[in-house]
Amino acid sequence: MGEKKIWPSGAILTVHDTETDLTSKEKLNLKRDVQYWKESSKRKDKDIIHLNNKVRGLKSHITRLQAALHKKGVYKI
Repeated sequence: MGEKKIWPSGAILTVHDTETDLTSKEKLNLKRDVQYWKESSKRKDKDIIHLNNKVRGLKSHITRLQAALHKKGVYKI
C-alpha cells in the first residue's frame, strides 16, 4: 500500500488511493486542499515581498544616515 498523507481537510489518502476513482466528497476535499495550499503560498509570497521592501527601505535609511554622519565628519565611509 502507498504512503499515507493527511490533508488539511482531514482526508487520509494513500498515493495508491489518488490513482483510483475518488468519491465526489473526496474530490471536493482534495479541491479544497489544493485551494488552501495555493492561497497559503500566495500569502507567503506577499509576506516575503513585504519583508524585502522593508529591508530595502531600512538599508536606504542606513545609507542616508551614514552619509549625513560622514558629512559632519563623525562617520568615515
